[in-house]
Amino acid sequence: SAEDVAAAMKKIRNRCQSFDGSAKVLSELFSVDLDAALEPAAIDRFRRTVEKRHSITHNLGTIDRKYLEAVQSGEVEGRDISLDEQEVVGSLDTSLIIVRYIHTALFPK
Repeated sequence: SAEDVAAAMKKIRNRCQSFDGSAKVLSELFSVDLDAALEPAAIDRFRRTVEKRHSITHNLGTIDRKYLEAVQSGEVEGRDISLDEQEVVGSLDTSLIIVRYIHTALFPK
């Protein structure tokens, strides 16, 4: 029902703005484990891209402490950050893997 959807969305809120938050929400809602769907290197690349998105969206493309803590990289706070074509295409490919994995878990053949 519409009320059930509204209640679920209220519970989720902005938890899907990070990989770890998304993985937890998807596990709670659909009993799926994204660690089983993706290689550790793919998770790391996707996590970095999602965290870059946060800095680009909320900090005008400037690296902040939250980004550095999330990705644990040697980058310097205050420097500009950007996404290149390979990162965007890679994150789209990873998103498709995740969607297929969830679909298969929910609708097995």
